[in-house]
Amino acid sequence: MIKKRIFSVILAVLLVVCCVTEAFFIKFLENDNADLQKEVKALQSDTSDLQDQLDTLNDTLTKKADEPSIEFYLPDHIYVCESQGTDIYNSSVVYGINLDSYAFHWEAPVGNSRSDRFEIPAGSIPGDYEVTLHIYDLSLNELASKTSTLHVVSDAVQSEEGGLSDIHPVIYSQNEEEVPDSILAIRVDDTEAVTPNVVFLFPSAYEVYSDLEGTMEQIRTQIPAIQEQYGDIPILIIEPSYPGSNVEEEASFDEEGNQIQRWAYAEKTMIYRLVSDLEKTYVDDDNVWIVPNALMTRSENSPKETENAIRGVLSHLISEQRIKIDEQ
Repeated sequence: MIKKRIFSVILAVLLVVCCVTEAFFIKFLENDNADLQKEVKALQSDTSDLQDQLDTLNDTLTKKADEPSIEFYLPDHIYVCESQGTDIYNSSVVYGINLDSYAFHWEAPVGNSRSDRFEIPAGSIPGDYEVTLHIYDLSLNELASKTSTLHVVSDAVQSEEGGLSDIHPVIYSQNEEEVPDSILAIRVDDTEAVTPNVVFLFPSAYEVYSDLEGTMEQIRTQIPAIQEQYGDIPILIIEPSYPGSNVEEEASFDEEGNQIQRWAYAEKTMIYRLVSDLEKTYVDDDNVWIVPNALMTRSENSPKETENAIRGVLSHLISEQRIKIDEQ
């Protein structure tokens, strides 16, 4: 009888121990499950955040894929004379887009930002100014920008007749009809005794149409030959003026499918391929200057604007004593 009671007690104790153990184990599992649930929720939150970021990135990439690529050429340095009014037109610096679909803003402490251009009026105070062109979509999201240094310099080549009387250049040109008369009038021929103090290189716009790569290669060949003949003389490569609308039309299309004429197509290619390529080629050459004439013209030849562009660089070189006119 006693043995039965002892066995019952032991069995009861074992049952109590088992129940207590099971209770602890259940509690442990509940705590572990709660921790696991927290981790799952945290992972779900992180996954949701990553998905939102991925969706945002995909939306951005889709939007960018739908937008045309905006390319534009703006020289690192632009030189203008204080006596010359200068306009830089949006259509002359931007390539491959419909200008009506974008907004442009020229940010500068000098001049005026117009809807179609940057206006630098005559009489601007000489000095060096940062100029930034901002391009926005019609929702005013900035799509591109470029900052250049604008040098407004005193006009050092003025004379009583308003010409370039103290400059004695050698002129290289495939088509002298594209050279302003005022420049041709002061050219130095090999037979004259006057020592040249600058070289003008006028690539022909018409040659560019027929063989752009050949034109660039010809310039690269001419520069060392000129340097060998004249030494450290400043060499000004004058960007071609675009031919006027009287040029025979040749149907072409921009990136949005709009038909453009031959002169407009040239405007959209020369400035990016010829001038920017040359500027990169001679960026480390202190004696070679690219004169961005087309920044100051719209779509037609303008010898006067060509002269103004040249005067800006010449005045800078004279002020820096790179061209010494007092020795002539």
